[in-house]
Amino acid sequence: MTEVKERSTTVRSRVVSPLAAIVLALAAAIFGAAPAHAATWTSGHIDVVYAEATSATNLTLRTHPDPGPSVPAGTWDIAVPHTPALGGYVLPESYSDSVTYGLPFAGFGGSSNLISSGAFSAGDTLALRLDSVVHTNPDGTPGTGTVTVSHGGTTWYDGAGDRHDFSVRSGSSAFHEHAKWVFSAPGTYELEFYGYNSATFGSWTGSTSTYTFLVS
Repeated sequence: MTEVKERSTTVRSRVVSPLAAIVLALAAAIFGAAPAHAATWTSGHIDVVYAEATSATNLTLRTHPDPGPSVPAGTWDIAVPHTPALGGYVLPESYSDSVTYGLPFAGFGGSSNLISSGAFSAGDTLALRLDSVVHTNPDGTPGTGTVTVSHGGTTWYDGAGDRHDFSVRSGSSAFHEHAKWVFSAPGTYELEFYGYNSATFGSWTGSTSTYTFLVS
């Protein structure tokens, strides 16, 4: 597990300012609409895929920037520049590498309300499945790029259909892990994840959300 200290964050807005993006995200959370445009997260800690319970039988996949409350998936696009020292289009698992090269420190997390809501008990497994990877080339044509997500040298995801299980615990966060993200080619990647409680699958509702990575 990765412990994260307070750190500075850099963002770049494509259509709206970061503050406006947060306002839109909060409005979306209240009124049920998705934010109209995304801003780009260029450095600093962010739990890209962040699970929260909405009831004892339902969860939702969001994003948790640091600092700040969680926001709907799609509020932030994640920048992945080419970093020769890391071997290409890479977001590092190491916080120190993310600081050294000015990159997003991208991870996975779960709210403590997964347990307090009754949706999970300590020791349960939250299963997170990568349902699809859609790559678009920089010129807008369909691409064939791939993404590999690993932790501690173990591959979690390297294609659609892969699943990783996160152990849920009590405390300030239900789970919190960081990973190395490696993209094979430049372009835009849309990754769709599906999250659910593997112990109660079929008896209550999981959640699907799509996350965008801008690889350049």
